[in-house]
Amino acid sequence: MDIDIHYGNGTHEIFCNSDNVIYMSLHGDPSWCYPFMRSAQSSGQGDHLILSRNWPLPQRTSGAVYRECLSNALSHLQQCNCHSIVVSLGFDTIAQDHRGNGFQLEDEDLFEVGFSIAKLALPILIIQEGGYVIERLEAASEAFFRGLAKGAITCPDKAYPPLD
Repeated sequence: MDIDIHYGNGTHEIFCNSDNVIYMSLHGDPSWCYPFMRSAQSSGQGDHLILSRNWPLPQRTSGAVYRECLSNALSHLQQCNCHSIVVSLGFDTIAQDHRGNGFQLEDEDLFEVGFSIAKLALPILIIQEGGYVIERLEAASEAFFRGLAKGAITCPDKAYPPLD
């Protein structure tokens, strides 16, 4: 799952015809974010269509809208009975990021994003990819990982080891 402002076209290309990997991306709509990219609608071919889902979002997407979209994506993952999740995480979605130039997420939103992902109760690998306002990265990453940790602790099926 790619949750930064960029559409993960390279990752998507690698897995678009895989029948054992689900690829999902929440990203800025190419019409405003990266107009040189092809449209990133739900894609895949034949039986692989369900395994590749994209949510292109409008400029100025608020935290509430982003979290609702994430909730839809996570519901889709739950229906597919995934065994683990790899998250391509970028902090170019925060309101102050001049390169992201479009999403309006705040630290509270990042906390909720982390919390929601952890509630899947799956093994998680986080790959940090972006964020261009250096002075905001510490607070943004702390918020995300606090949410992730809290979600893991409160997960009802205790799929995670307890934190000290």
